[in-house]
Amino acid sequence: KNEFIKNVTISKKYGYKIYLNIEEYKVICFDKNINKLYLENGKKVDNIYNITDSPILVNDIGNLYDEFINFS
Repeated sequence: KNEFIKNVTISKKYGYKIYLNIEEYKVICFDKNINKLYLENGKKVDNIYNITDSPILVNDIGNLYDEFINFS
């Protein structure tokens, strides 16, 4: 189980080929304070894949977290 995976669809074609269609949650930003990624579903996950091409959050957003996730 991977927290980045949103949905997986498996299909079989030509009797022997198997196709996987993987849909992932988008990364909203990287929180530099806690070293975690914010995903579009509201989860905070470890940056185990070293994703660096997302906006970097440098300040603590505290109680604005829910509004921030819903706005993104």
